Amino acid sequence: MSAPNLSALVQRFFTERLPSQLGASRHTVASYRDSFRLLLVFASERLARKPSQLRTEDLDAALIGAFLDYLEHGRASTPKTRNVRLAAVRSFFRFVSYAEPACSLQCQQVLAIPNKRHERSTVEFLTEPEMTALLAAPDVSTWIGRRDRACCSWQYRPAYATPSSALFDATTCNLAPAHTCAASAKGVKPAALLCDVTWPLHSRHGSSNRVPDPTIRSSRAHVAAF
Repeated sequence: MSAPNLSALVQRFFTERLPSQLGASRHTVASYRDSFRLLLVFASERLARKPSQLRTEDLDAALIGAFLDYLEHGRASTPKTRNVRLAAVRSFFRFVSYAEPACSLQCQQVLAIPNKRHERSTVEFLTEPEMTALLAAPDVSTWIGRRDRACCSWQYRPAYATPSSALFDATTCNLAPAHTCAASAKGVKPAALLCDVTWPLHSRHGSSNRVPDPTIRSSRAHVAAF
C-alpha cells in the first residue's frame, strides 16, 4: 500500500465520513482531530518517519496499543480520556474496513482493542429544600435575576435533561391552556416544556424593553450556556 493512501483516508474520514455520512457535531470532529494529532505524532516518533511518510499498515494493533499506554503513562491521561481517543481510532478503522478491504484483518485487530474499565463517580442530587432555596435565590426584580430564575427552573424540569448548552425562545411560550415553552439543545430533540419557567420568561423577560431578542441571552449578548 502506497504512502499517500493514509493521508487520503484521513482526509476522507474528516471531510466526508464524519460530517456527511455520520452527521458528527463539530465538537466530535474537534475531539477526533486532537486524537489523530496525538496518534500521528506518536507514530512518527516511534517509527522515525515524518507523518506524511506513514502508511496505513503502520497503524497496526500493536502500535495503537502502545499509543494508548503512552497516553496513560506518558501524558497521565485518565482511562476515560484513553477510551475517548480509542473511540476516534475505532471510528476511523471502521471506515477503513469499507474503503480499503485489503486492510480488513488489520482493522479487525484494532477494533478488537477493548475499552478500559474505570470507576464512575456517584451522581449527587439536591434535596427538595435545597432545590427550593436555589430557585428562590435569584432576584427577579432584575433582568439577570429573571434570566437565572428561568434557567434554573428550566434545568430543574425532569422531562428535559439539558446538556452543556441550551436555548429556548420566549416567542414559543404558550400561556393557555397549559404553560409550555419550546426548547432545543445540542444533542437533544426539540421539546415542548410543561413547566413554571413560562412565568419568569414570558410575563417579565418577554415584556422587557431592554432585551428585544426573545431568546434568553447572557449579559455578554451571547446565548446563555449552562
